[in-house]
Amino acid sequence: MARYRSAGFVAACCLVVPTACAQGQVQPGTPVTTTVTATPTGAPAATQFPPKPARNAKTVALQDFVTPSGNITCTDEFDVLSCLVDETNFPTPTEPFDCEQDWVANEIDFDPPVTTLGACRGDPPPAALHPDAPTLQYGTVNKLKDGVLCLSEEQGLSCWAPDSGHGFFVSRSVFAVF
Repeated sequence: MARYRSAGFVAACCLVVPTACAQGQVQPGTPVTTTVTATPTGAPAATQFPPKPARNAKTVALQDFVTPSGNITCTDEFDVLSCLVDETNFPTPTEPFDCEQDWVANEIDFDPPVTTLGACRGDPPPAALHPDAPTLQYGTVNKLKDGVLCLSEEQGLSCWAPDSGHGFFVSRSVFAVF
């Protein structure tokens, strides 16, 4: 097992601060230390968050995309990045008692600086509406319309706001907020 740490002022999810969240969300500016435990094959490529893409990394501008494994699908609609992780080995939040609609535990919404895991919604998650999204190849950076960057790597997907450094890393086995 490998351990990766990211410390600072971040927006965190229920997995990081379970007693201080509402529907998987903590207000930005909350001081936390994120510790992620992962197997070597599911580990982030680097312990530095946000990641630093290679200088020669290809940059694209895709509103919708899927990772090469097909496990993570994302869309950037209404200035919120929404991702669905089809198969997860990391713990997801339980349905809040006040959710009277459909609970989607494997949905990640990123509206910088806030990252939310889990959503109570009455309609399909936005990422579910784009099954034929183009593939964001490994080593490629996707620049979204609001400036958010996403880097696809074999270890997983990192998305962050360059101006604040807030973001998240997700793979089949790891979900971390930084």
